Amino acid sequence: MDEVESVKQEAKRLQSEEGVSIIIATGHAGYDIDLKMAEEIEELDLVVGGHSHTFLFTGEDKPEGSIEHVSGDYPTYVEQPNGRVVPVVQVYCYSKYLGHMELNFDKEVILNFPTIQFSNLIQNYIQGELLTEVNGVGVSFAEPIILNSSIPMDDEILELMETWIQNLTDAGYKEPIANTTVFLSKGDDGYEGNLGNLVTDALRTCAWEDTTIAFQNNGGIRSTLDIGEITGEDVFSVFPFNNTVDR
Repeated sequence: MDEVESVKQEAKRLQSEEGVSIIIATGHAGYDIDLKMAEEIEELDLVVGGHSHTFLFTGEDKPEGSIEHVSGDYPTYVEQPNGRVVPVVQVYCYSKYLGHMELNFDKEVILNFPTIQFSNLIQNYIQGELLTEVNGVGVSFAEPIILNSSIPMDDEILELMETWIQNLTDAGYKEPIANTTVFLSKGDDGYEGNLGNLVTDALRTCAWEDTTIAFQNNGGIRSTLDIGEITGEDVFSVFPFNNTVDR
């Protein structure tokens, strides 16, 4: 069963068996699949998705520090055959942006549903039905919040991180292990990156002898490396998984 059919069956069950009035689909299937869900599943009121690293933004002035290609409006409105409009938003990747959405519900629905704050949109619900007024009352424009140095860090989280930072220091992961004279990029939007080339060269020459070709998926490279010293901590930021390369 594909993603759309699976969500469709669960949405119908939630409405018919549990009396759920508002259904928000969150998933990791990619932007194209999310658009298909919004179009084909009548029970959905909102889709929040990821996986394809799609950046959505409405307007011309992107946040300072935002260099991503804009693939569509935030939110993207999808009209269903019955005339209902379902908003779709994406989380992009690497926790770079924080979405902020405020959804308004009527009193009957609020009694049975917690207050929700997401991103970019104010919608009015009457008796559990979403009324979308894209260009009028009911929609409030906002934009994804870029999580850069202008956002204050949480003191409690910083305190928790101190233990892990000390563990990295004690294990020597903050010590330089290499140096680069060029910026090492993972490559985005289908383009090859020099960091990916470095990784595959390492796989080809260090992991197995007499290997001609090595492959590395772009999504498996989770960060970039700036010019200068490279530490063990930097390497972990590029590959934060428990994958191993065995001879």
